[in-house]
Amino acid sequence: MQALSIQNFLTQAQEYIKKAKPANIPGWASDTHFTIDPLGQGEYNMNFLIRQGKAAWVLRVNTGSTIGLSTSNQIMYEFQTLKLLAPTGVSPMPYFVDNSLRLLPFGVLGMAYLEGDWLDYQQDLVDSARLMARYHQLAVPERDNHLIREEQPLT
Repeated sequence: MQALSIQNFLTQAQEYIKKAKPANIPGWASDTHFTIDPLGQGEYNMNFLIRQGKAAWVLRVNTGSTIGLSTSNQIMYEFQTLKLLAPTGVSPMPYFVDNSLRLLPFGVLGMAYLEGDWLDYQQDLVDSARLMARYHQLAVPERDNHLIREEQPLT
């Protein structure tokens, strides 16, 4: 089986947006022309930059999981995590999630596009630590905490 390539998947991602007609995206109209460009690919995801006029957002397609979840559960976990972190103001605002696997064989997430440069940990170490500290200072009621916790993180 050939590995997934973000370039080869571009047409499928574009067709997904046309068929799914995502909503709840600021400045977005599902019946208007848009552009889609590869933004980045990881081992278990592909990210596409969607633009329409002044609106820009990210379509994230999960193709696997590092934490042992199915692709539909993985994308829901990521969506819920972005919602949980939204009050910090340092993570993308989640717009929608589709874990139905109806139009694509993968879970899909729509989220805000945050402009900026790639992190350079040599140069951005202090700023990165400050961002992580903001996450860790977020008070989360136990009933709202869906995060997987490693009981023995050094094993």
